Amino acid sequence: IGISSGTTGLPQRVALTHECLYLRYALARSSQQWRPGGRFVASAPLAFSATRKHVISRLLDGGTVIFPSLLASAEDLADAVISSKANALLTVPAFARGMIDLAPSTGLLFPELEYMMCCGAPMTQQEKLDCLNRLCSGFVQNYGSTMAGMVTVLGSDEIAAHPTSVGRPMEHVLLEIVDGSINRLPIGSAGIIRLRTPGVAEELELDGLEKRSSDIVVDGWIYPGDIGFLDQDGFLTIVGRTSDLIIRGGVNVYPSEIETVLAAHPSIREAAVVGVADRVLGEEIVAFITVRTPVNVREIMMHCASRLHPDKQPRQILVVDEFPRNANGKLVKRELVEKLALSKS
Repeated sequence: IGISSGTTGLPQRVALTHECLYLRYALARSSQQWRPGGRFVASAPLAFSATRKHVISRLLDGGTVIFPSLLASAEDLADAVISSKANALLTVPAFARGMIDLAPSTGLLFPELEYMMCCGAPMTQQEKLDCLNRLCSGFVQNYGSTMAGMVTVLGSDEIAAHPTSVGRPMEHVLLEIVDGSINRLPIGSAGIIRLRTPGVAEELELDGLEKRSSDIVVDGWIYPGDIGFLDQDGFLTIVGRTSDLIIRGGVNVYPSEIETVLAAHPSIREAAVVGVADRVLGEEIVAFITVRTPVNVREIMMHCASRLHPDKQPRQILVVDEFPRNANGKLVKRELVEKLALSKS
């Protein structure tokens, strides 16, 4: 039984058969940058869908798997990669950000590492470029889900030209962008992502718990719960989760657009944007940030005002020491909303 991360609600449950897992292994090996066997470091627990697939695949290829401590820091993970002489690494953006800070001013932190995959959460354009140019020349990004497995890959040689993308759908994946009435949308239009792929998990509902909010299967199509668009070259860009969409005064606001603008400020390490209930507008925009250096919130507001339409500017920016994360390193936005509600009560 696979459990999704539950970043926006209760975790979703799926059944992963031996056939499903073997198909995901066989399909992952079709990636041009796949390197079978070797010494592989997995920084996320086996509860993480991508970790399961990679670990099983490495073992079936005769490789060795190294698990650092689940409470490891970015420094500990970097030490594990170097000391184990690993040639492959699976990690999440939270660890990648920490390791970028450890990278030398010139050259790579992991010059011997052939393959570094980062998945599970969004990354900014600069973070992808930093991973490629400062951590590992074989850096790739992957987009997938617990139900579908691996969906897209952004290869090392594609990052420079498509840094905002999560890559192109793999050859075995049929991916479409549709509206709320399931009409296909044209190239460049953001909408609901749906896909078909081999190796699909089986839905598993438990009585007494809320209905599925993501990774829903309808008529053979998987709806991972994400919003995105395809460009002319077939590259997919994720603009947000359907559950994260903010509707402010009737205007659809994708948090990722605001988060990208905030993260571009040199003093901001990471940003998270949420919608909170508002009696007049329905929802209002609130941003949380962690910082590298002390900031003036008014200055950050002006930074947003010069780069965002008025309807998309956050009305409140809160500086926090760190973001709540689950065991997979994913940001749990609902806990930020809960903290905000408690602070006002």
